Amino acid sequence: MSDANPAAGDQDLSRVRNFGVVAHIDAGKTTLSERMLVRTGVETRLGEVEDGTATMDWMTEERERGISITAAATSLPWRAHQLHLIDTPGHVDFTIEVERSLRVLDGAIVVFDVLAGVQAQSESVWRQLRRHGCAAVAFVNKLDRPGADFMAAVAAIEKRLGVHCAPVTYPFYRGSELVLVADIVRRRALGASHRADPARPQELPEEIAAEVGVLRAELAELLAAEEVRVLELVVEGRDVPDALLLEALRQRTLQGTLLPVACGSALHSIGIDGALDLVVDFLPAPTDMPPKRALNADGEELLLRPSAAEPLVLYAFKVQRLAGRELVFVRVMRGILEVGAELVLARTAARLQVRAIFRPHADHLEPQTRALCGEIVALEGLDLASTGDTLCAPGAVVRMGGMDLPTPVMGLAVEPLQAIDRDRLREGLARLVREDPSLAVREDEATGEWSLSGMGELHLEIALAHLRADTGLEVRQAAPRVSYREVLTAPAHAAARIERSFGNATLAGAVELELSPVRELGAAEVTFGPGDGSWSSYQPAIAASLLALSQVGPASGHPLWGARIHVRSARRPGDLDSEPGVLQAVGSAWHDLLSRLKVDLCEPVMSFEVLTPSSYAGGVLGDLQARGANIAAVQSQGASTIIQGQVPLVGMFGYASAMRSLSQGRAEFVMVPAGMRALPRAESVARGLIFD
Repeated sequence: MSDANPAAGDQDLSRVRNFGVVAHIDAGKTTLSERMLVRTGVETRLGEVEDGTATMDWMTEERERGISITAAATSLPWRAHQLHLIDTPGHVDFTIEVERSLRVLDGAIVVFDVLAGVQAQSESVWRQLRRHGCAAVAFVNKLDRPGADFMAAVAAIEKRLGVHCAPVTYPFYRGSELVLVADIVRRRALGASHRADPARPQELPEEIAAEVGVLRAELAELLAAEEVRVLELVVEGRDVPDALLLEALRQRTLQGTLLPVACGSALHSIGIDGALDLVVDFLPAPTDMPPKRALNADGEELLLRPSAAEPLVLYAFKVQRLAGRELVFVRVMRGILEVGAELVLARTAARLQVRAIFRPHADHLEPQTRALCGEIVALEGLDLASTGDTLCAPGAVVRMGGMDLPTPVMGLAVEPLQAIDRDRLREGLARLVREDPSLAVREDEATGEWSLSGMGELHLEIALAHLRADTGLEVRQAAPRVSYREVLTAPAHAAARIERSFGNATLAGAVELELSPVRELGAAEVTFGPGDGSWSSYQPAIAASLLALSQVGPASGHPLWGARIHVRSARRPGDLDSEPGVLQAVGSAWHDLLSRLKVDLCEPVMSFEVLTPSSYAGGVLGDLQARGANIAAVQSQGASTIIQGQVPLVGMFGYASAMRSLSQGRAEFVMVPAGMRALPRAESVARGLIFD
């Protein structure tokens, strides 16, 4: 992995793949990533998640808990292609890592546990892939387990995800032992591959050759529906060449109408070649992707196509401290980046200089002199850049779209043990949010506490661990609490005029506010009427003031949501208007408005899925109902039972411990955010959230 990039004119983007490995927690995606590293020669030892030795799970918390918390990037070669891989977390609390990774990836391997099938987070990442326009392939893992049924897992994927599947490898067992997987297209056997040695395909065992032939014929018939050349050969009863099958399957994959599915056991290094072939054969190169949309300096839309010859454009998708450096992870959307290059931050027009370029390998950084189009690298020197920013060559500034960030559903209060440490804690919290924008921090000046909000108990626990490690501070914290929202239900209007004399100075301003509910729930947004142009310079300050005021709603002091705040100046009070006067008028109008707002107090609701041995299903089901769960489905799966439904988040604090007790540690569950629900007033009063 040396800095041996070709000249710009020699760069072959058709041999580049930017892909992620995504899955539900414990499906084995990090183990698959580790085996890929060894198979391609990037690593010489097998890292194990259970032993805390995985290369891609490099954080202390990851190794202690045996789960992925942060997305880890690396690069690896396969079949004369350069693969840029991001291993993403599977836990729902860290969905921001998947979201921002997919913003710069072209495709992904979705990993499924053959016994668990399609789990809740599997569906969630599938929807994320579709939303981002990423191509997908699948790897069904853990086929060494007793009871593994590959074709049943494929059928479950088709049913749950609503996509046609095309098996491209097939497992072969001797007795109960998984020995190898068969490459259906190329009709060869792929055994365990532990080292970076040349691929040595084996002849198919006689016991499986006929079955592979049937599966290949079925694949050809499936592809014949949309590929005339395949159809002609099938109708004539002739063999379809491997290259034609691969080409047709690739086109269907890029169109999103077919999901190629490989299989194996990542733990035992069986099927790893097949997984790597999935990436090269079926996932897109940068040149296969539709051009990205952006706006130029005049607000006109343009299309960005990957090209080394075009002016430089970078997209920042992550900020992280590694090896004592603050790094911004970017994808080079077009152009060539070199050390020392001057960049323009499109959001603010600030000028920044690239001090260093690194190719990341988990937590290791390999210095580079430049980065080519399509590459994912980490940069030092971009201190003002944030997640979702676009950075460009001077004179060719464009701005790509930002990032959809998940809304925090749970919070806790933190404060320093000593007042002298308040500034250090404030800086530490700001760095947390800069690195993880799915966290939110709000300071309550009346109590001296900070409210830290995130996606769940584990998310907040990890954030506090990072805060302590970063600042060296011990903090006092309250128990986690639900992040309620006050949702506007009816329009409202208010106006205010300020005109006060202070000695020789006069403070004056006039404002009119109109609030209206919006269909898409989210934080309050501020818009402005045309006015007479006299106060346009005040608008940023007015917007900031109103957004700060909207953080405290009228019912119980929770943030106001689902509201559009429209601002227009009622009239100019002569020539006396000033920014302080206008802001005082804004505060006065808001105070008048607040007492008349009609809102619903809403709480976050979670979709859940519990997998429990059937002998414990009754107790688990009863406990869920006692927590206010709405049970949507109870299904048998062998000796296990799957329980699905929705439940208010407030009822699920501490559920992991309760579930372990009810099932003697044999059940597992996952929750994903499912929106908000309005609380009946009587329930709000009973919980002490509002007072009659």
